[in-house]
Amino acid sequence: MNRDSLKKYLVRSFSTGILSSIGTAVITLCFIPLLMKNLGAANYGIWAFLAFFTGIAGLGDIGISKSLVIFLNDPEQKTRQRQFLGASLILGFILAACAACLVYFLFPIGFHSLKNNVLPDWQLDVLTHAGTILIFVTIMTSIMRAVQEARLAIDQVNIIFFLTTASRYVLVWWVTRLENNLGLACYASVLVSISGFLIQGFFAFKGYVKPAIPELQHLKSMLKKSIGFWGLSAINLTILPLNRYLVVIVGGGMVAHGIFDVGVKIALAARNGLSTLSIPLFGVFAEMGAQKPNLRRTSKIVNQISLTALLFYGLGNGLFLIIGKKISNTIMPGNSHELYLVTIILLAGVTFYGVAEPGMRALWVMGKIHICIISRLILILMNILLIFSLAGIVDFLRFPIAYSLSAFLSSLMLITASRIHLALVK
Repeated sequence: MNRDSLKKYLVRSFSTGILSSIGTAVITLCFIPLLMKNLGAANYGIWAFLAFFTGIAGLGDIGISKSLVIFLNDPEQKTRQRQFLGASLILGFILAACAACLVYFLFPIGFHSLKNNVLPDWQLDVLTHAGTILIFVTIMTSIMRAVQEARLAIDQVNIIFFLTTASRYVLVWWVTRLENNLGLACYASVLVSISGFLIQGFFAFKGYVKPAIPELQHLKSMLKKSIGFWGLSAINLTILPLNRYLVVIVGGGMVAHGIFDVGVKIALAARNGLSTLSIPLFGVFAEMGAQKPNLRRTSKIVNQISLTALLFYGLGNGLFLIIGKKISNTIMPGNSHELYLVTIILLAGVTFYGVAEPGMRALWVMGKIHICIISRLILILMNILLIFSLAGIVDFLRFPIAYSLSAFLSSLMLITASRIHLALVK
């Protein structure tokens, strides 16, 4: 890809990504109060717990989607694209089915084994059935997105993501407005996720090579390449579900989770806005390869995108300090102060990850995934230690403080490591 083509692609990806993030944030802020009104704080917390299943879905992917991006862009594998596509779909389906079965059988057992079982049986059944379908669909959707990323079509992914998110909120609001029914709200979310998967699949393979039946060597090659990405995904996608789980069980139940969830949604919306700068870079870096001349170019791109992300990081957090109280009062009038504090804390650490992402993607292409794994392992260990160390000191705020501080320090480690390794190339 020449410089002009790269610039056009990054601008297109960033513009659709930032518009998608802003649109998603606006939709979220507008509909959360409406859903709270329709469902009530406790039922909203249960509905929001569906994010637990979509969050852990990446564990079942075991890195297949990331390795697929590399195989589809590797010049030495161009003649075997169809086989690797077929291998990813077969492995993805098997893994998705296994993950769905684990959720269906183990999730209820896990809740029943708790002394502080906060859900009655019918609500637990709704969560289990909806979560089983969601985890299967989410894993298969990640394969579709990987194909689009390899095709340098992140702009399509951004648009579909926004439409899916908006449709989910609108549909759930509509069905709960007709009837205050938690089951309808959960299954409406499932329906939207299935629709999103079908749309992603259509655009992923439209005008592209068709998958073919792979040989055993293709399956082995993909699994071997996926190991490192699986380790990283396993850690990344455990962090937020772990915090959600601890907030519910240790931190005060579903109402507390509802406050934490809204703060997380705002912080993730801001982080996703920063991530739009970095998301298209993995496909670009993979296509450029890990040769020394290309890594010099990679280093320049990483520096430029990271500085841009840092600028937006400061501006975004400063803006929320000014207008955050009004936003919090609009969303949760009864808990506006708690929401404001939780969101400020989460924004400081969670969004800093967007500054580290360009360097992280460069490390992937350089074969330094183990560095990313170590930094995220440190994050999760610090997160758990801080939660229990702060018990009795700041009470509920220990959850956002522990999550945010750990995320900030882990991101700082990634930035340092990427700078060191890219500097060695020069």
